[in-house]
Amino acid sequence: MSQRSERGPTRQPHIVVRFAVASLAAFVLVGAVGMVLMVRYARERAERAGAFHAAFVASAVLGPALSGLDLSRPITGDDAARVRELVRERILADGRDVRVKVWRFDGTIVFSDAAKLVGKRFPGEAAELAEVAAGHAEMGISDLDAAENVAERGLADKLLFAYVPVRIEPGGPV
Repeated sequence: MSQRSERGPTRQPHIVVRFAVASLAAFVLVGAVGMVLMVRYARERAERAGAFHAAFVASAVLGPALSGLDLSRPITGDDAARVRELVRERILADGRDVRVKVWRFDGTIVFSDAAKLVGKRFPGEAAELAEVAAGHAEMGISDLDAAENVAERGLADKLLFAYVPVRIEPGGPV
């Protein structure tokens, strides 16, 4: 004679349920990996496009605008007002770009559309600027907590940055 336990008969999970749970886990894992790869690809593509755009702006707009100016010191006065107006009209007007800074290799900002940044020095930027001087564009997502990005905190939650060399004359020095 067989006896039942007081809790009722025990049953093994059905194979279909196991398969469904395993399949769901596999789909979630594949989806998560796919999403990470898509985000990485989109970010890299945006960085390349931003660097290309920055290089174009540096050579076609900033280089000619800065021609004849002494970039060994901060640009001030009428020269700064003229370049700032040009930057607002030809670079910032479409909303694609939100800040322009021209750096000296020691980390000093010699021009910016934000006048309060001109003359400020950020020695921590010198290593990246040395890479740019060697001909390598530097790009990425700005750390808005960094001291050199204080003025950009109110512009967006995240900003793409691109450092490219500015040459006053094509083929001239950076």
